Parts: sequence; structure tokens; C-alpha cells
Amino acid sequence: MLVTKLCCEIKSSYNLYFAAMTEFKDGSPAQSRRYMSGNVTARDLAALCEDGKVIVDIFDFDGGVFAVTAGDTGWSSYRIVQVAGVNGLTEKIKKAWDDGYSLTTLTFYNGEWIAVFGK
Repeated sequence: MLVTKLCCEIKSSYNLYFAAMTEFKDGSPAQSRRYMSGNVTARDLAALCEDGKVIVDIFDFDGGVFAVTAGDTGWSSYRIVQVAGVNGLTEKIKKAWDDGYSLTTLTFYNGEWIAVFGK
């Protein structure tokens, strides 16, 4: 079963930001959420997967990146790419698909595309 709920609220200057995401409920893959600010790289995101979880959602949020990881997804491996242009992104997606990966999440952050693949 999936349920959508508010995952964070950030007050910044005169703005109020909310983020909501869908997650599994009851007996589903264990999930965790992480907000990272500053210049977040693919290497930083890969560090979130060291405990065997994989990134299932990522998005730009108030100048940082909000990432959701999940365990027990059935994926045996993942790939994270970070590229500046759409042409480079298209090439990376095609290469990943050719290698048997599926695109799990994609975001535009700090002038670059970040794509996460799993298989």
C-alpha cells in the first residue's frame, strides 16, 4: 500500500516550502529521507547507498537536494550520473538502458541533471 504524506517543511526568508512524497506503508521496503545542502555531487548521493539501500526519489528543494532511500527493492545494483546538458543526459540514459538499468528518479539541481538508475 502507498501513502502520500508531508515529509518536511522549511521556512526560508519570506517563503515557506513544503515537500510531500509517496512511500510504502506496512511491510514494505524500509525508507529513509535525507536533506543535503550545498554543492551535492553524485559521490555524495552514492554515500547514501552504503547501507545497501538505493535512492528511489530525489528532488531539488530550497537550494539543496532531498533524497529518499529504500531497502529491499529487489535491485541488485544502482547507477548515479550527473551531467550538465540535455544531450549528455540523453546519452547517459541510453547507455544505462542498454546496460539493463531502469531510470528510477531524475532531478535538475544546481545547473546539472542528476539521474539514478536501478536494476
